[in-house]
Amino acid sequence: MLDGQFRQDLFYRVNVATLTVPPLRDRKEQVVPIIEYYLTFYQQKYGKDVSPLSAKTLKVLEDYPWPGNVRELENVIKRFVLFRNDEGVIQDLIQNHKENGLGPRESGSGSADLEGLRRST
Repeated sequence: MLDGQFRQDLFYRVNVATLTVPPLRDRKEQVVPIIEYYLTFYQQKYGKDVSPLSAKTLKVLEDYPWPGNVRELENVIKRFVLFRNDEGVIQDLIQNHKENGLGPRESGSGSADLEGLRRST
């Protein structure tokens, strides 16, 4: 609006309520329900029947800092449904974790769990 790219009158018409949604890393208790939702959604969408994620994989997903928030989690679950590969999902997270320079201080226990899972797969 300030740059002239959005009409001021339209902005005030649509700006009825402001919602603030905390990042996924601050809502760890919602990770598993979101995973369950997207697993069901993409299994139905692609006609795939996949086994549930292992407890170890779920723990890693819960502890991951999710810099891409829910959209990143959705993409991870979509890849899992399409390729049916827990290990591949975790390897992608480890790679992303390293590329973004996330370490133990930034992500809590996620780094240790990611590395521990990689060694055990």
